[in-house]
Amino acid sequence: MPAASLADVQTGLLASRLADISYASSPGALHEQLTHELSECMLSLLWFSRQPSEHEREQDEAASTHLPQWFLARGQLPPWLQRPGERAEGFFLVFRGTSSTSDITRDLLVRPTAHGAAQFHGGFLSGVRDDAALHEQLRDHLGASSLPLYLIGHSLGGSLALTLLAADILPPSYRGAVTCVALGSPAILYGDPPAGSLGRAEMARASAGIEPEACVSWIRAGGLEMDHFVTSLPR
Repeated sequence: MPAASLADVQTGLLASRLADISYASSPGALHEQLTHELSECMLSLLWFSRQPSEHEREQDEAASTHLPQWFLARGQLPPWLQRPGERAEGFFLVFRGTSSTSDITRDLLVRPTAHGAAQFHGGFLSGVRDDAALHEQLRDHLGASSLPLYLIGHSLGGSLALTLLAADILPPSYRGAVTCVALGSPAILYGDPPAGSLGRAEMARASAGIEPEACVSWIRAGGLEMDHFVTSLPR
């Protein structure tokens, strides 16, 4: 495998910082971290879908903890992702990793679930397919935009990001290039998907890592050379 470029290494580091921030416990804490820890990107928080804590769940049985936690932000791309003299912006959709009993339950929902012609990990698929707020925010903010979108997550979060792209659940009107960085994330598919079955996710992929738990999966779709990607579970 060829050595990663400096830009890819920097993108991976940025993704790890965003993935860490996704564990914030409140909108205020998330905004504070985006403002001070990633000031170079000047990110504006568009939406924070916070998963209620276990304590809140105990106090209010109506509080749902079943859907994943994620945030959507928009801001200036870092210099290594821009052309010289450019001041381009992009969207960043970041999913939190496993952090609650609801997340653990989702990890364990491994029954294969058909979506299109592919078989997905059922818990990961339902996490992005059944989240009405996620679909609403993506429609409202991405719309027919051509700004690039970065899908990011650690562990469970990375699998949700991969599934959102591979299941072709992004708004059909969205025209931007997509990059997905999944940090140490479980596989999302059972077997090899049929050629052409993953919609816009006919994508190029590279993986790098010293140990399996440090593995980073890279997926880019939109305007780049395409190849079939496989991040799959045994049949």
